[in-house]
Amino acid sequence: MSVIIDTLPIESYKNNYNSLRRAKIALFNNCLKEYENYKKLDKEKRNKIILKLEIECYNYVLDELQLVEPNDMFDNLYNAVCAKISSDIDFNGNINNNKLAEKILKGNIKNIASMRCIDLFPDKYSNIIERIDMSKNAVQTIKTSAMYTCKRCKKNACIIENRYNRSLDEGTNLTIICVECGYEMNA
Repeated sequence: MSVIIDTLPIESYKNNYNSLRRAKIALFNNCLKEYENYKKLDKEKRNKIILKLEIECYNYVLDELQLVEPNDMFDNLYNAVCAKISSDIDFNGNINNNKLAEKILKGNIKNIASMRCIDLFPDKYSNIIERIDMSKNAVQTIKTSAMYTCKRCKKNACIIENRYNRSLDEGTNLTIICVECGYEMNA
């Protein structure tokens, strides 16, 4: 078993890298270092992978905000994008998206920074999307009463509501609403 020493790539100490960017490189390395396939790679390939992840996040945020150089808004969005990816691929995290981590290690994923959470881990969200779709297609049933007849359309499909038109210590007013035409009348 090989042990990975947490040193940053030499490229991260060049011109365009500040402490925030180096922290994200270290974060991605920390998230991936427990994966067996990551451990099997030589240091140069590991560095290439984590630098590519960080550069994708950095360039995505620059493009998204249409900036030439970073500012405070950049830092906030950059942190959010990096956190989204790192929380998905963290071996010891709650999400533990092994498939995404393996795709990253094999180089089979592009534009990861612009992907939505649902695209990063579709297996996790399939159940949620299914429930949302079911709720969109649900038919809502309304209890109606045939006790009253609408004065306008003469149908016997009305809803009865109690309304408090005055203060709460006084009685309620009974309002009858026709389901067919929407006409309201007081009982």
